[in-house]
Amino acid sequence: MLAPTAHAGAIAVSQSVDKSSIAYTDSLLFDITLRWEGSQAAYRFDKPLNLPVSGLKVKGFSSSISSSPMGETEQTTKKFRFVLEPVSAGTAVIEPFAIEYLSWPDSIPGKLMTEVITVSIAAPEPPAPESKYRWILWLAVPLGLLVAVGVLVHVFRGKSRRSSQPVRTAREIFLERLAEVRLEAGDDLKKFQTGLYKIMVAFLREQHNLDAADIPDNELGERLLAAGVDSAVADRISGWLSRARRDKFSPVSAAPGETVRLETEIRQLFENL
Repeated sequence: MLAPTAHAGAIAVSQSVDKSSIAYTDSLLFDITLRWEGSQAAYRFDKPLNLPVSGLKVKGFSSSISSSPMGETEQTTKKFRFVLEPVSAGTAVIEPFAIEYLSWPDSIPGKLMTEVITVSIAAPEPPAPESKYRWILWLAVPLGLLVAVGVLVHVFRGKSRRSSQPVRTAREIFLERLAEVRLEAGDDLKKFQTGLYKIMVAFLREQHNLDAADIPDNELGERLLAAGVDSAVADRISGWLSRARRDKFSPVSAAPGETVRLETEIRQLFENL
């Protein structure tokens, strides 16, 4: 699946994933390709690429560069490849991010922006059920022992089915819902803040047993500290929640890209909790 190509001066950037939906045990190839007219030394890319993803993790990374003649000039192609693995089922998101570079030899800085890409991740496959005919092995056993074994097998199967369901933490649920809120809101900051308020209140209730909807803004930070949250994290969460509470009831104006910036900032903090 190809994303639109963006241009910055003489450089063009394009991106693609090899699949738009994958199994939970599968992996995904995400390619970023840069092309320009000129030699390989015409541009330098010294800063690392920090890939902002939710629902996925980076398993591997590689890069390559090649040049080929094009008339009297030279065309250079540089490719970055990420190997991504699922961390949760549902809709995974590769968010837009900047690729910074310097032109050579004058060292003029520039920046390219990628586009958002979404990928559907299937739920994990349940374990294969045990044979329904295991009881045949016990035909020679006295009736009482057969009944006892049947009860034990039934209890074991119930526990096995319950344990096979993946246990999701409050943080994982919040990150999945954050990606959904971002996709539904688009560039509408008020809609994003309304959805953010709901999922953050739910997270604090599940994770810290705090009903943030009933806690005044000026007390929220102290209540988070009392619940054992690090002071820097408590300040940022209480600030985001207070702002979201105000924005969902008031007219909101935002600069272009504010929704993406805010969602990325929140996601990065919660991924490191």
